[in-house]
Amino acid sequence: MGLSGKEYADLVAAYVVKNFGGRGLTVYREVSMGKTIIGKNRHLDILVIHEASAAVLAIECKYQDTLGTVDEKIPYAIQDMQAMGVPVCLAYAGGGFSSGILHMLAACPIAAQCLPPADLRPSRDTRELDIALAMAFKFWDLVVANKRPFALPPEAPVAPATAPSPAVISPVVAPPVVAPPVVAAVGVAVAPVVPVAPVVPALPVAAASSAGVVGHADAAPSPLPASRGDVASELLDVGPLFANSRHGNLD
Repeated sequence: MGLSGKEYADLVAAYVVKNFGGRGLTVYREVSMGKTIIGKNRHLDILVIHEASAAVLAIECKYQDTLGTVDEKIPYAIQDMQAMGVPVCLAYAGGGFSSGILHMLAACPIAAQCLPPADLRPSRDTRELDIALAMAFKFWDLVVANKRPFALPPEAPVAPATAPSPAVISPVVAPPVVAPPVVAAVGVAVAPVVPVAPVVPALPVAAASSAGVVGHADAAPSPLPASRGDVASELLDVGPLFANSRHGNLD
């Protein structure tokens, strides 16, 4: 349906009165409220006041059914409303906005797409304006509509909070010092060292012959002479043996 700017603002005002008048809201149309950002007198489309709390919501209405000059006014309207210093809402509707302006309005935190039906009942097309009114006047039941409070299941009781017990640090105990076993000195009998006389090997016969001493091969070695006279007598005794040895007869 095609609407003029005034008709659209009247439709929005009628929707607020019908659905929120029972909550203590009063709606005013065409209210002069200060200066714009370019110094002109501001004429506000809708001013909603909650008499009990003195909370207010300023609503500016923009409707565009066909392509026109409204696109150029949207950025200015957003900037001017943000400078008012009170809670504000820019209500918009219509299919005549460009894609760029629609993107800007969809991303703007103070804009609310709203097209109330003829019977003025709340619907998906008025949800954004409903949330704006709820946030301005703290109607939180509208925000959590059709939702139940969260509750813990009965089989999962909440244990009372207890302070964490301090950490217990066990003392460091040094290992016991074990003294080395003391061994009493015990006297050990040590056998006396007996000196051993060096063993002089017996000279073989050939070695004895080269030394000038000739004897029978099986004869025991003669004891050493005790004096020079004894040596001379010994030589005289072996003389015949030496002569026989030269002839090959040792017997």
